[in-house]
Amino acid sequence: MKSIGILMSLVMVVSCSTATKRLDTKTEFLSDSGELTRQELENAAASLAQKVSGTLKKGEETKYFALLPVRNKTSEIIPLDIFADSLVAGLLKAGLPTIRVEDRERAMQEMEFSQTGLTEKELQSGKMKTPDYFIEAVIDENIFRSDGDRIVEQTIRLEVRSVETQVVVASEKEVFRKMPALQKGGLDW
Repeated sequence: MKSIGILMSLVMVVSCSTATKRLDTKTEFLSDSGELTRQELENAAASLAQKVSGTLKKGEETKYFALLPVRNKTSEIIPLDIFADSLVAGLLKAGLPTIRVEDRERAMQEMEFSQTGLTEKELQSGKMKTPDYFIEAVIDENIFRSDGDRIVEQTIRLEVRSVETQVVVASEKEVFRKMPALQKGGLDW
């Protein structure tokens, strides 16, 4: 009976020590395989928003921006929404309003429904904003070897183009270069 009690205590100690640990979200981590982390995406978005806002905030007339879907041209599964949402937050903080053009169809359906008289108030048509600029973000990667070590280089590029003329008015990038800890695992080619 005593040995069963000791065995149960030992099982509980081992199971408690292997449980998932909660980590501080402010502590910065690097991925062993070289992938971009959430913090790197958020920091890159904030930095890019700050860089382009200086160029774009000229003039007194409010300009509107539409963020096109972020393109991932890497071998990784990157949470693009984290980057896009952080970029929009950074642009808003800098006083640059962003239009979500992908929601227009849904907004028009809601306006049409409100005009049937079945809703509390009728939404006014003709108030939708149109973007003055498109913002395109692309995440690329380059994997190469240097002195036998595998290097992962990921670049987040941001380009702002006039909708009317397609003239590029701002172009910035953030580069991440890492030597993965897992040289024989993770990313492979």
